[in-house]
Amino acid sequence: MHKTILITGGLGYLGGRIAQSLLTTNKYKIIIGTRSNQVVLPKQLVGCDVALIDLLEKNSIRKSLKGVDIIIHLAAMNANECAKNPSDALLVNGLGTLNLVQSVKDSGVKKIIYFSTAHVYGSPLLGNISEDTLVTPSNHYAITHRIAEDYIIKVGREGKISTTIVRLSNAIGRPINKHTNCWMLVANDIAKQIVEKNKIYINSSGKQLRDFIPISNIISAVIFLLESHNSYGEVFNLGSGVSLSILDLAKLLSTRAKAILDIDVSITTGIDEISSDDYFRYKIDRIMSLGYSPTHSLEDEIDNLLMYVNKEFRTKGAHEE
Repeated sequence: MHKTILITGGLGYLGGRIAQSLLTTNKYKIIIGTRSNQVVLPKQLVGCDVALIDLLEKNSIRKSLKGVDIIIHLAAMNANECAKNPSDALLVNGLGTLNLVQSVKDSGVKKIIYFSTAHVYGSPLLGNISEDTLVTPSNHYAITHRIAEDYIIKVGREGKISTTIVRLSNAIGRPINKHTNCWMLVANDIAKQIVEKNKIYINSSGKQLRDFIPISNIISAVIFLLESHNSYGEVFNLGSGVSLSILDLAKLLSTRAKAILDIDVSITTGIDEISSDDYFRYKIDRIMSLGYSPTHSLEDEIDNLLMYVNKEFRTKGAHEE
């Protein structure tokens, strides 16, 4: 009998791609959790059920949990929204998660996978960062995710529900819908600039180091964690394990755009005080020690992203000068 998975934030950037991939495995019944009561599922998610869920309303949560075995908890305000509305961020990311974990106690839910952020370790991210690195969240986005982590850990320690926390680095890849709120993310923004403007502008020196993980590898990690019995109660860093500067990412996107779209791209950067001597490595040894292994290359994900953006956003004649 297929297990039922509720994905909170299932119409979001990560949630949509994860839901689509899990649906195609034919191993799970997928429920998309959303606050909107006027949802038209994109064609890629036809076959999923929809549950109306407001994380600030416990009755709404309880109703959505009927028949659910596993929760993948992705619903949260993004970094920009948190910066603009820190009080709302505390409510949605913090209290919303508390309401969720309190509601699962009286349900049939057996497992929660919670997606947190690498930024709980601080900002900027420097040095070797493992799961044992001291957490020092410094912005509202990271602070509220750290609060949510503690609520997830607490319910896991009570013994009835297995919990897994994933501290995610920077995702890169196409959404399932061009209207998805994901175009402020650095890689997606650069890809969009390429096809719309034939040029890239980075409003910094571009020396900042990041860990970029293809969404395809996030999906394979989710599938791995769903099937693993050794991930219960664990916290995992999830990234590529390789650092790349924003400027080098822009150069890679530019090179791939020339190769697959025949677009010549110029790159312009701003100025900041970032040192090129900074070192950063996001260590993913813990999850790999359990048997997880990335299956997709950054270049392949970039190619798919560029082709998607070219299809959805290219202006007729934009590359003909």
